[in-house]
Amino acid sequence: LLAGCSPPGGNTTTVTAAPGQTLALANGAATAVTAPASPVPGNAFWVAPCNNLPTNTVLRNGSLIDGVADDIMLTDPKRTVCFLYINSLIGWRPL
Repeated sequence: LLAGCSPPGGNTTTVTAAPGQTLALANGAATAVTAPASPVPGNAFWVAPCNNLPTNTVLRNGSLIDGVADDIMLTDPKRTVCFLYINSLIGWRPL
């Protein structure tokens, strides 16, 4: 498991992120993380796939993800991903 896999995020299949939050996905099934609503440039949140699944998703919640109007699947179960909000043209940038 990833280091730090005990923060909130927990044992649920859906969760909404807040700016500055790290979500540790510990549910045995794939989890859908909804990005924060009404983000401002510089907002960020982190997703740690502690459930070791390559099928967790981040739902864009009306904002773009990397300039595209699509949700994103986190296919690397060993990588914590930071989502940084850039602006309304780029939206959330996964880092």
